[in-house]
Amino acid sequence: MRQANSGLSAARNRGWRATSGSWIQFLDSDDLLAPEKLELQVAVAENFSEEIAVVYSSWQKVAGEEERLSPVEEVWTPSIDGRLPASLLIPGSGIQLGAYLVRRDWLETVQGFDERMLIYEDSDLIVRVATAGGGFRFVPSSAPLSLYRVFPDQPWWGDDSARYRLTDAATTWLALVLRTASNGRIESCGLSVEDREVLIAHCTMFLRLLYRHDRAAFHDFLASIRRFVPGYIPKKPFYLWLTAKCLGYERAEAVAGIIRPIKERLRKP
Repeated sequence: MRQANSGLSAARNRGWRATSGSWIQFLDSDDLLAPEKLELQVAVAENFSEEIAVVYSSWQKVAGEEERLSPVEEVWTPSIDGRLPASLLIPGSGIQLGAYLVRRDWLETVQGFDERMLIYEDSDLIVRVATAGGGFRFVPSSAPLSLYRVFPDQPWWGDDSARYRLTDAATTWLALVLRTASNGRIESCGLSVEDREVLIAHCTMFLRLLYRHDRAAFHDFLASIRRFVPGYIPKKPFYLWLTAKCLGYERAEAVAGIIRPIKERLRKP
């Protein structure tokens, strides 16, 4: 039975709800699984209590056609067992959708994917599972069990030619982060000092891009960051930190806009 095109989340929800298995594997059309993935993960998953919601393994980004795939990055081996929800949104800590199995009962508990979301819907699912008390367990393997195919010629985010609009990516990610903070402040997320620094650096990355591409979104994003991280000032690069200390962050970005083309000209041979 066909359904109208309602997006990835709706299709995934319809798919898992039509199954009767205890563990669910999601697989997008561009991605690939190692032949031994299901056997390895199911063998481990069946030994865990019902508190374990997700079993996952290493994965890798690749590019090219199916028979001529080339690694784009090193193998990703996240360690998220026992981690707090906010930590799952830190770059490098997430697990790719195809790299895990999720227990059907926990999909029922969190009511599956949020069909209103067009980006980060998989991260949102994992965060809600963790928030509801679902546990995670890593399943070791000699090689990545999931391959996530990327297309280098198409930017991940940017303008309308990119896979996702920058503003949508930035605001959706920040909304997920803020939802994990019980009092709206970063200290309530329970993160380590190191994880806080990585999270704030990712905020800065989005802010710097938004300043150049969507000034209105930049101001809204910055206002939210200042409530989330009181006294926020970007720490890197050093000249931006120093200028922000003296002139304020918005003016520091204006100065950076003058410096940037000069640096780019100097790099040219």
